[in-house]
Amino acid sequence: MVGALDKDLADRKRMTELDLAPLLAGSYAGLVGAELGRRARAPPPTAFYAAPPRRLLGANCAADFPGWAI
Repeated sequence: MVGALDKDLADRKRMTELDLAPLLAGSYAGLVGAELGRRARAPPPTAFYAAPPRRLLGANCAADFPGWAI
């Protein structure tokens, strides 16, 4: 028991404590606005087709899926 208490107190000294005063002074709307105002990462690249694809699998793929009606 003493070992666990000693470890807990030692860990507590090393951990930094977060000052909540700036967070408590602001409103929820202010926090959300700050997060929404942050610069977002670039979206992943996507494929654009001149026309939408008519099927997902090619016409000669039936041999790869025996027993399936494609």
